[in-house]
Amino acid sequence: MSLILIALDFPPLYQCPPYESLLSILNALEFKPKAWDSVSSRVSSGQDDTRMISQYLTGFIKNDFSWFSNSMSEDEASAKRENLWELAGKRLAERSGRNGTSAVLV
Repeated sequence: MSLILIALDFPPLYQCPPYESLLSILNALEFKPKAWDSVSSRVSSGQDDTRMISQYLTGFIKNDFSWFSNSMSEDEASAKRENLWELAGKRLAERSGRNGTSAVLV
């Protein structure tokens, strides 16, 4: 089963979406090589969306997610920020071909 994600359907980061929504998007964007994917539930996207998805992931890395501090302790908010940054970096590496292979294997 293929899952089609359209970057325009993602919540804009300036609207301060909740952590759970952002985490589910990053998990859905996981891109495993076919050899690792036993069920073939890969995310497929059109050529046009590939660029938009990369831009969206870059937005994660440059965002400070300051709104997290409004609804939780600073330690919890900091841990969630770090988790999102790490996952976004991994998703970018998965899409960068051979250059990102070392990040995918970690």
